[in-house]
Amino acid sequence: MARLVGVEHCLAVNSCTSALVCAYRALGIGAGDEVIVPGYTFFATAATVVACNAIPFIVDVDDTLCLSPEAVERAITKRTKAIVAVHMRGAPAQMDALLDVADRNGLPLIEDVAQAGGGSFHGRRLGNLGDMGCFSFDYYKVHASGEGGFNKCQPYYRRSVELYALRDEAKAFVRGYFNTIPSLLSLENLTFWEHFHNRGGWNKTHETGWFLCQTRIMLVQEREGELWLAPFVARNWLEDGKTVSVANAPTNFGPVSYCIESAVDKDVIECTVEPPTVRQPSRIVLRLRHPESKPIKTVTVNGKPYGDFDVEGETISLPTDPGRLVVRVVYGG
Repeated sequence: MARLVGVEHCLAVNSCTSALVCAYRALGIGAGDEVIVPGYTFFATAATVVACNAIPFIVDVDDTLCLSPEAVERAITKRTKAIVAVHMRGAPAQMDALLDVADRNGLPLIEDVAQAGGGSFHGRRLGNLGDMGCFSFDYYKVHASGEGGFNKCQPYYRRSVELYALRDEAKAFVRGYFNTIPSLLSLENLTFWEHFHNRGGWNKTHETGWFLCQTRIMLVQEREGELWLAPFVARNWLEDGKTVSVANAPTNFGPVSYCIESAVDKDVIECTVEPPTVRQPSRIVLRLRHPESKPIKTVTVNGKPYGDFDVEGETISLPTDPGRLVVRVVYGG
């Protein structure tokens, strides 16, 4: 299917409904956000927005029976987070006009291609024009297999990594993160290309830019009111004698810095944290994944015994008061 649509990556799921949920979740859409959807569509286009605790903003269709670009322009508010173009009954929406509206407003455009699989618009496959494309394999659809679906990700967005982050699956995140690198490198000199197809363009935006965004998620992540430090750092980065250092990383709470130093041959990992001072998070969570998966035995913060840690999650919930924190973690056998 990736070859048919003309992209590098597809994420197989059980239905187009699930594909839409994946798209919304990967874009970080949640409570209070608005997603523009057409008034003429299968109910799942809007219902999946509600499933993400967001608000479907229903607008008119035009003579194509698809989303009206003019209606979309009028419907955009400061809470709008995405636009969904549904290609109804095999007919493509006015993608050139919709892409223009989305680009001018800095909004991602999702294509719901459940009823138009295999179709095209000005020579490009439907589902390969917006930021994400969602397809159906339902037995009533063009691509029929009984049931199923998939989510097409623009080549420069390998969004499954963010899905693993949303589910707090550290091992899967690290695997997906590093699997992205080979497709980003020129084999001639191991520098990052701009495009997956290596057509020329060095160290530019898109793929490498989004790879940097995923690197930030690995090192620093906001989860609603919480600030997570080193949430998906690879275990082997914390082998004995190694250091992971982050300086003045921008966050919703202000800049944060930390330095992790490993002495795991002595069953110890230490971390110095400079918490943000602009706004206080509800919780600061530090994850320290032992290279050999040894469990946390004891923790001290600024030299005092500290008991707020989760052995299974390999995390320590730190005090949110301003001021430097020195965390020392001892691991058991």
